[in-house]
Amino acid sequence: MRRPWGALLIAAGVVSLLAAASAHGQGTRGDSARTVTPAELAQMLKSKDFFLVNVLPAYEGEIPQTDAFISYLDTAARLDLYPTVKSSAIVLYCRTGRSAALAQRDLLDAGYTDVRVLAGGLQAWEQEARPVLRRSSPPALPYPAASGDRAGPVPEGCPCGLPSTEP
Repeated sequence: MRRPWGALLIAAGVVSLLAAASAHGQGTRGDSARTVTPAELAQMLKSKDFFLVNVLPAYEGEIPQTDAFISYLDTAARLDLYPTVKSSAIVLYCRTGRSAALAQRDLLDAGYTDVRVLAGGLQAWEQEARPVLRRSSPPALPYPAASGDRAGPVPEGCPCGLPSTEP
């Protein structure tokens, strides 16, 4: 009776290599591709130190303190509207989380390292009875907010409170 020691050793080696690669983020996105729950985001908003982006292509409402409205379809083309520091914390949201995950992938591919998606999107946020603002006159997209670490004009009526720099 033959014992399959060679095959067993090879399988153990492959498992060890995959575990090591996952732990170091090699070959995977590892911890870079993360989500936040509505409760976690609500807590984060109490001492906001991240860039919050609504990635819906059409305005359907917004979470208070949203910094920008940049469609997920335009993420790769409009990196100039995101923080220039690639390690900046960014949280993306859409209606369900699917479009935000696509924008997250584009940002990670562009070198950003701390990009999170609101799990369940605006639907999950509202299901937890959290506030959603709905403007009677929605902002034109893209709609960046003012930030010292990214380029872009401050649009007229920006909720950030800074004066407009649009011509």
